[in-house]
Amino acid sequence: AVVGTATDLAGNIGQVTSYVSIDVTAPQITPTRVPTPNAKGWNNTDVALNFSATDAFAGFAPNIISSASYSFSAEGMAQGATWSITDLADNTASLTVNDINIDKTKPTVTAVLASQPNSLGWYNSDVQAVFTCGDALSGIASCGPAQTLSVDGINQSVTGSAVDNADNTTSTVIANINIDKTPPVVTVTGVADGMTYILGAVPVAGCITDDALSGVATQASLSVTGGTANNVGEFTATCAGAMDVADNAGQTTAVYYVHYDYSGFFPPIANQPSVNTVRAGQAIPVKFNLGADFGLDILVANSPESQQTQCDSGAAVNDVLETVTAGNSSLVYDATAEQYVYSWKTQASWSGTCRRLSVKLDDGTSREAMFKFK
Repeated sequence: AVVGTATDLAGNIGQVTSYVSIDVTAPQITPTRVPTPNAKGWNNTDVALNFSATDAFAGFAPNIISSASYSFSAEGMAQGATWSITDLADNTASLTVNDINIDKTKPTVTAVLASQPNSLGWYNSDVQAVFTCGDALSGIASCGPAQTLSVDGINQSVTGSAVDNADNTTSTVIANINIDKTPPVVTVTGVADGMTYILGAVPVAGCITDDALSGVATQASLSVTGGTANNVGEFTATCAGAMDVADNAGQTTAVYYVHYDYSGFFPPIANQPSVNTVRAGQAIPVKFNLGADFGLDILVANSPESQQTQCDSGAAVNDVLETVTAGNSSLVYDATAEQYVYSWKTQASWSGTCRRLSVKLDDGTSREAMFKFK
């Protein structure tokens, strides 16, 4: 308020009071947006930008609207608007908002397998999927990650996702991934690993191939190696060449033994644990049967052989009375008796000792008898 005086022509003095309104403060404008952007400043829907104004003093004329709204639906960066308002004191405020970023489009994601299956659609190793993502506007926030399938199984799948900076999400799936890293199971049939069979009664070897997942593409084939010309000794049955549908190879082996049909020494020699008593220096006929005539190459090198050993006084004693003509030791086959006969020439110096006679056959066995020399 302003106070003053005034005097009229008659000299009267009066007081005058005048009132003045002063507002030099511009209106206050507050912007709001719906919805609010994410932490990276992006929206993936339409955005409403609202302005509202307040004025603490002069206020606004009745015909002045103190708010404004703008709608943004187009994709783009740095969108916005400017709004102005004037109060009754002619103070003007203006505010520009230009940081509205809208991206409604989902990012792209593609998956690539690092390796390819075989022609039948199977893998026999780990499968890695790598994802590639793209976004033309807000950019990629996360992609993938790469995945590795390492477990056997059929119709497996991998899923990869892409998220852009506006929180748009998309994903892709690669299905029908078949993995079989397990070789087929190959089994030797007929003969068993570590078993011993008698010549003439050996089971027929064979092969079986099984595969529980991808299935059998190629059956294993049999090969048998080893043995002597008389078909005795150590044999190896090999089942090889098996293949499953996933290209896993499989094979197995079984080692078995074939022995002659040996039934022990014939008289005059008694079989262990009996001890045969003989005169040192005499020739002893060592007789045995192998089931048939297999020729004279049935003994290994340096067989038969004898070795001095401790005398076992507790064993049964068998007196060897039969002798043969002393001479060089030799092996013959007696077709009439169907027996092999080896004339073992002992030495006089063995008197008073005990020895173990070992007849080592080419089937890998050693047939033994005990002797006490007098």
